Amino acid sequence: MDKAYQIKGCSFVLTRAHSPSTVARVTRSPIAGTGIINQSANTQTVNVPIALSASQTWSADSGNLMITGATVLNNAYTLTVDGAFNTTISGAIGSGAGAS
Repeated sequence: MDKAYQIKGCSFVLTRAHSPSTVARVTRSPIAGTGIINQSANTQTVNVPIALSASQTWSADSGNLMITGATVLNNAYTLTVDGAFNTTISGAIGSGAGAS
């Protein structure tokens, strides 16, 4: 990703043999709707600051999910973490008050 995007959701799906994906960008990306879903057996890494613009679920259904960007701003929306595999969120999860 080469700039900030507003997306409704992000789903990693294994359709053929491939390497794990990494999404990386410096600016904060708002996510609304379905959230982030890993349906690939590979660990998927999202390395961007994230701001929720709706309640959502992040789910590691078929492989691990790593959120390694800066603070995740939930903006008073509910973030549910689910799935049979591990989800790692390395930054703080905050309301957005006073954050940049």
